[in-house]
Amino acid sequence: MAPKRLIDRAGIILMLCVLKACLAEDPSSFRSVDTLLSGLWVQDAPPPAPPTIDFRPDRSFEAFSSAIPGVLVADYTGNFWQASGVLAFRGTSSASGVRVQFVTFEIVESPSLSLRMTQILDPFIIETVGVAAVSDMSAAEVQSALRRLDGLPIPENALGDSWTYSK
Repeated sequence: MAPKRLIDRAGIILMLCVLKACLAEDPSSFRSVDTLLSGLWVQDAPPPAPPTIDFRPDRSFEAFSSAIPGVLVADYTGNFWQASGVLAFRGTSSASGVRVQFVTFEIVESPSLSLRMTQILDPFIIETVGVAAVSDMSAAEVQSALRRLDGLPIPENALGDSWTYSK
């Protein structure tokens, strides 16, 4: 009776080990776009002070110089939202007024981590979303517009400046 009981216990232990291994999370699953996007990015520009953008986990950002394509103001800060391949920024700067900008983005992990953002021109956003002026959009309207843009192909003629950043 004792050997059978030992075999049963060994079988249960083996099954628990297999189950634990199956339920363990793959470390690569944590490398989502959200975690890759967070942090300080430096625009590939000549010294002495290339523009930077800091994406924070709480969905806020801070850009120094004019670090976002299409937003040519210094010290742009606010909130950002993300959909498949599109980011939306809404914030203020040292110049008065609210600025809203939509960009396409792509993160490449090889050979080093880089981020490419390309401006989506306002006329495309106005036509697609149905607003009078992009910078007049509230935070809720920006998020709604982003949902409409999610997965939508953006034609080349609706794209503007494109900049690359490194982490």
